[in-house]
Amino acid sequence: MTVPSAAFALAPGALARFYSADPAVLGVALVILPLAGAFQLFDGVQAVAFGVLRGAGDARIPAVANIVGYWLIGLPAGWLLAFPLSWGARGVWSGLVVGLAAVAGLLIARIAMMARRGATRVVI
Repeated sequence: MTVPSAAFALAPGALARFYSADPAVLGVALVILPLAGAFQLFDGVQAVAFGVLRGAGDARIPAVANIVGYWLIGLPAGWLLAFPLSWGARGVWSGLVVGLAAVAGLLIARIAMMARRGATRVVI
């Protein structure tokens, strides 16, 4: 996830020019692609962490983390940034990144908590 994420963050203009020369498209891409890079990085972390927890028999707490991260943090953040703060598409993508980062953080915290306990299988 690091290589494509870095490409999105460090070379959004070059990547966008592969698809369009339209200045309007390039302008949006310069704003959105770095956010897509962060999105991709956090999405990879949360996907792996969820898999680790599922493999350890822990599915309920990660499900709650998804509800909290996406519905209670990410969606309101995206709405707030996109509409009241007038960030538009940048706000929607920022909300998605915030939600993914929250879920990734919660799942990593759950793995750390299980590791401290020495748990190899947790079913709640």
